[in-house]
Amino acid sequence: MLDLWGDENRVVRLFGHLCPRLYDLSALAFWLIETEAHSEVFLAKVRHITQVIIDVSLSGGQPALTVHKASGRSAAIGVPQPLDLETGRASQEADPAKIRNIDVLTRRGEELRRSYRVDSIVGGSAAIRRLLGVAATAARSRSSVLITGETGTGKELIANVVHYNSDRAAGPLVKVNCGALPESLLETELFGHVKGAFTGAVRDYEGRFRAADGGTLFLDEVSDMSPRLQVKLLRALQERRFEPVGSTRTVTVDVRIVAATGRDLRSEIRAGRFRHDLYYRLNVIPIHLPPLRERPEDIPLLVGHFLEKYNREAARNVTRIPRKVMDALLAYSWPGNVRELENCIERAVVMSPDDTVSFELLPGEIRENHPDVFAVAVADTGEPQEDLRQAVIRFLSSRQKLSGVRDAILETVEEALLRHLIDGGRYSQRELADLLAMSRVTLRKKLDRYGLS
Repeated sequence: MLDLWGDENRVVRLFGHLCPRLYDLSALAFWLIETEAHSEVFLAKVRHITQVIIDVSLSGGQPALTVHKASGRSAAIGVPQPLDLETGRASQEADPAKIRNIDVLTRRGEELRRSYRVDSIVGGSAAIRRLLGVAATAARSRSSVLITGETGTGKELIANVVHYNSDRAAGPLVKVNCGALPESLLETELFGHVKGAFTGAVRDYEGRFRAADGGTLFLDEVSDMSPRLQVKLLRALQERRFEPVGSTRTVTVDVRIVAATGRDLRSEIRAGRFRHDLYYRLNVIPIHLPPLRERPEDIPLLVGHFLEKYNREAARNVTRIPRKVMDALLAYSWPGNVRELENCIERAVVMSPDDTVSFELLPGEIRENHPDVFAVAVADTGEPQEDLRQAVIRFLSSRQKLSGVRDAILETVEEALLRHLIDGGRYSQRELADLLAMSRVTLRKKLDRYGLS
């Protein structure tokens, strides 16, 4: 059992504020780095303890903080209630015998590993199967990983998969969005600074590299990093050492780098905006995420996954997807990729008045893209072939994107033809199959597909 601080009142006050926000030990440690003068003591004692019990209790009438290893796989935090957060002391009504446990860290590590198993990624397309094979290989390695793909394709998810399936899973996974901070702030965020390094640097700041020591540092949008910072990052990758801002003391770290970008880094290199030597350091194991429009066969699987997720979160039972809705989802090009699809399904689950995702619940841009050729008004020329030709021309002229439009037109014409021929029961299935020059098995499949059986 380790007593960490002498000033127990302040620590109890900090834990009182922090408990609702706790997720794992690395998050706790990083939060204390930013707020506590004694954070170095904390990190030195618990950096490699992933399963711990943190007890805040009353000792001799005074609050006390202790940390020790958990005997099993679970871990917990105990806080005396009620607590005066201003003074850090238990209020008069507090009964030391009635200390209430708050399970914050219970099995958190196991939950993360289950959530980010390689086989937990949704998708059955050949592209996704190849991607998961590379991700599994990357997890077994300690080399740098470069994840590329359009926005919304799931680059951060793959970074999680690589980390939590690696031998560094017990260490921290620290994430930095390189495009969200200006150069001066990004440098100190990554490499830290010493007190007095610049105006406002009132204390030492460890930085994300040291926070990720023993684990993984995820650099999102790494292509947004300035050329000067690229040089410093390159040295940190090559030598595993760097100097914090304002310091001449060299810091050594053991960090695995996973980087991500939505840009073509080869084009950035040709334009002089990205260093080729840094690119080769990052791109040891490349993982490319294909856009959703290139793997439409994954859309039904993703829809089912998001329905299950948001039904569970919202305590709903929205499970029915009409054929028209699925056709619209399959025909849409998804510029926002999986993130846009997830938003669409979440909205439908929340807004649906019953158990059905109706066509009207889809966003306008998806409804407008629905491949309904005969919804386009045309003049009746009296010539069926000419009417159809004009309908197709008007349909095409109304589209902003033409991906998948050939299949959409053929399917719509086929559905309309079948619907017309079976109307009134004029033909048996055998007669209809002969008329359309297809087998009865094929005919039955098409009738089932269009809901006409």
